[in-house]
This record gives sequence, C-alpha cells and structure tokens, in this order.
Amino acid sequence: MDVLVTGGRGFVGLNIAQQLALTGNNVWIVDRSPVDGWVAEFLSATPSIQHLSTDLARTGVLREVFGEHALDAVVHAAVVTATTESVEREQARDIVDSNVGATVEVLDFAVACGAERFIYVSSPSAIGDVDATEAVAEDVSPRPTSLYGITKLASEQIVARWADLYGLSAASVRIAQPYGPGERATSSRARTSPIWEWLTLAANEEQLPTGPLDRARDWTYVDDTAEGIARMVSAGSLNHRLYHLGTGVDVTVGDVVEQLRDRFGDIGCDTTLAESDLNPNIAGPGRPPLDVGRFAREFGWHPSTTLPEGMSRYFTWWDQFASRIG
Repeated sequence: MDVLVTGGRGFVGLNIAQQLALTGNNVWIVDRSPVDGWVAEFLSATPSIQHLSTDLARTGVLREVFGEHALDAVVHAAVVTATTESVEREQARDIVDSNVGATVEVLDFAVACGAERFIYVSSPSAIGDVDATEAVAEDVSPRPTSLYGITKLASEQIVARWADLYGLSAASVRIAQPYGPGERATSSRARTSPIWEWLTLAANEEQLPTGPLDRARDWTYVDDTAEGIARMVSAGSLNHRLYHLGTGVDVTVGDVVEQLRDRFGDIGCDTTLAESDLNPNIAGPGRPPLDVGRFAREFGWHPSTTLPEGMSRYFTWWDQFASRIG
C-alpha cells in the first residue's frame, strides 16, 4: 500500500511511519519540521520512507508538494499538543489552524488522491474530564476544556462527516498515553510525556517531580500503539467511526518509578508538588482507563507489552540511541 503519514516526524507519527514501512508499505511522511539527525537515525533501518516538509494549515499545500501521486491510505497524526496553558495563550490561533484546518486540508487531499482509508490519530483529551467509575467507552459524552482537546473532538467529528459525504472509509482512534522510543520536545510538542521527563532526570540522578505515586494512567508502549494503527490501515473494513486503543489497564506513577529505580538506583521523588507544577499529562483529576473492547473485538488484537517489558526495551533504546542524538 502507498500510505501518507502526517506529523510523521513527531513522537507517535514517527513510530507509525516506521511500523508501516517495516510491514512492507510505501510510506511518505509530511511534517512541518525538517528531517534532522534525530529522525534520520531513528529511521535508519527504513530508508525507503520518503519525506516532505510543509505547513498543513495552508489550503491546497499537499497537492503542491505531493503532486498527482495516488494513495491507498492516509494516517493523520499531525498536531500541536498545547499541553500547557501558557502555550495555549501564546499560540491559540496556530493551534486551531494547525489542528482543525490541517485536518480539513488532509481530508480534502485524501479524497482527491483516491485514498480508500483515512485514520485520524486522536486523544483521550477529546473526552475531557468526565465522571466515570468504569473504563471509558467510545459513547461517553465528551467535555473537553483545553484547546487541544476541543480541536481533537472537532476533528473527530469532521472526519466522520467527511466519510459520510465522500464515501471514505475513515475512523478516529483515541490512543492511551504512549511512552517509548522516539520522543522529544519539538515546536509542536512543547511538553513531553511524564515518563520521558522522569527518564531524563533519573539518568542524571535528579529528583523526579512525580506528585502522588498512586495517580495512574493507561500508559501504552508506543510500538503497540503503532501496530494497532497499522492494523486499522490494512483492515478490510471499519465498522465504527471511533475506537479506543490502549492496554485498558491503569498503571500507577509508583509502578513507573519502581522501573526507573531498578535501572538507575534509588532516585528520589517529590510527591508534594502543587497540581500546577506537575507534568500536564499527569495533572488533573483521575479518569478510568479507556475501554478498548471495541478495538479488540473488531481487529482481533490487543496491546500486549507489559510495563516491565516496555521499560526494559525503552532503556535499551535510550542507551544505544538517545544519549548519542540528544
């Protein structure tokens, strides 16, 4: 298959593009960030990937840079995460243009180039803070408050409507919080995940700003995230417009810290930080994990990487790669 991955030089997009290429697909990456040493090294085992650079917020730009080449599928992972309120305040217009305007641009291009499959990479931030005591299913009534969550929800709805209007086999997938190789701060990702931040601090024997150790998230190893999305790309059909992808199991901050201490020694934790001082991806009220049953039933697959296995693989990558590239 010929597949276009937008945001393919960011954390999740990079891993999706790599997974698609390693499973025999012809992959084009489009991203507004240039190809640098980090990306080139990370994808060194998949040299067949082709790269394009452009800002997707501008109408018609994909046709300009991609030409008349036909595609079988598009994975739209480009996004400005806007994980802090200060970033929202400074970049509000850019966030909306990049997250919603770009979705329309990529949908238009997918239809024009004959793509039969369109996957939008969304986030639990589209759900927002909901009252739930059980795993959160796709039919929950969303209440996003951040610009990131609002634009994610809007894009999910736009993708569904485009599919109805143009007969496109399309779906959105909300991915539980990913961790693993390939992450770094970029202009589109001002704040990295808690595990990345804690790993960099632990490697330097610095205290970890964890907050309460009993706080939990459905952390999912990024290789599993990428494989799940690749399965959506190649599936014969999509029976729903929205899926949840993750382990479906909460992992506490304390569980993650235990893995870091096994690797780096008895690293200290600051468990008393104010909410405003925590990483935004771990701050805020708790929420049960995503209900991932729909994904498992339809695609016959479920993420299987345990936290100890995922962290072990992460450390191996860190030792061999991240310390060299920086």
